[in-house]
Amino acid sequence: MNISLTNTDAVNGILKMEIVKADYADQVDKSLRNFRKKANIPGFRQGMVPMEMVKKMYGKHVMAEEVNKVVSENLYKYIRENQLNILGEPLPNETEQKEIDFDTNEDFEFVFDLAFAPEINITLNKKDKLTYYQVVVDDEMLEKQINSYKANYGSYDTAEDVEEKDLVKGMLAELENGQVKEGGIVVEDAVLMPMYLKDEEERNKFLGAKVNSVVVFNPNKAYEGAAAELASLLKVDKEQVAEITGDFSFEIKESTRHKEAELNQDLFDKVFGEGTVTSEEEFKNKIK
Repeated sequence: MNISLTNTDAVNGILKMEIVKADYADQVDKSLRNFRKKANIPGFRQGMVPMEMVKKMYGKHVMAEEVNKVVSENLYKYIRENQLNILGEPLPNETEQKEIDFDTNEDFEFVFDLAFAPEINITLNKKDKLTYYQVVVDDEMLEKQINSYKANYGSYDTAEDVEEKDLVKGMLAELENGQVKEGGIVVEDAVLMPMYLKDEEERNKFLGAKVNSVVVFNPNKAYEGAAAELASLLKVDKEQVAEITGDFSFEIKESTRHKEAELNQDLFDKVFGEGTVTSEEEFKNKIK
């Protein structure tokens, strides 16, 4: 891994992070082994699915997830270790960021814009009067920040059914008179999250559905005219979506659920650096 920072001016910089296969390969293998233990695929006993099949079914998703973890952890680690006084959060650079293709690439480059707090030199004398504010961090603020860390450093596990915030993968097919339409739209690796379906009736069709079951829904109604999201789901041009008003079938092949990180030493180390805090009490005090 290589990380470099270029200051474009006194208050702005561009951070580039180069990720190679060796940076994430071990963690991908570990995650795939965990998937294999839990995978419930017809024709195989649980835990006995061939690893090559697991890699084919889950490999791209797992790689993307682990690469994103590497990027997130090392981005903030670099900021901490180099004591960069940034304003807000790092943002993806819109001009230098190359396209990320998890299908064909093994090495990746991520580019972020950073905003730095400006250096301010003020000359004061005994006649100057300033108001000093004592910020009180209440329990609600503290809990929100802890929950944010638990979410950001969480993991993803496969599930047997679908909940609102799950990432659902499957085969999407256009229907005509209740049957797959000849020459119609078919997307083999369609991905959606029920929580982003704006129509409640269409969203509820997915909630509680089991893996390997088929949901019949109306994408146009589900996304309520959100042309960009609908075009992305159906793999068509945005100009075409207005003409696509019929039902589709969605054969659920996989449901992936986010699991919050536990409040333990592993989380403490990821947030503040290894060994910086060693107990829940120290963790909360550090956040305050």
